[in-house]
Amino acid sequence: MTTTQLTLSESQWQNARPLLADFLPETLEMVYAVMVDGQKISDVARAHERTRQQLSYAVKKVSKIISDTALHTTSGEMKLVQVWLPADRAEDVMKEALQYEINKK
Repeated sequence: MTTTQLTLSESQWQNARPLLADFLPETLEMVYAVMVDGQKISDVARAHERTRQQLSYAVKKVSKIISDTALHTTSGEMKLVQVWLPADRAEDVMKEALQYEINKK
């Protein structure tokens, strides 16, 4: 059984970055090399002295987070926005944001 690996552009990675705040920087560096730079999992794992299985698991986990978020939008992309708004307008924005699973955590 073959699975297609999610690949991202630099801008897609940057947009997804806030979703990945729980990952260690080294893990994100390795996943970036695979998903954005297109390097082979085995090569990246070897360079970082990790097993191919460990890195493969991290890539799958990041892919799932990004895919699950994209599945809940019509455009396929989410972007983190932090701004100050009048209180009454902020309530409306929060209600809208809660329509997406990623904001229910």
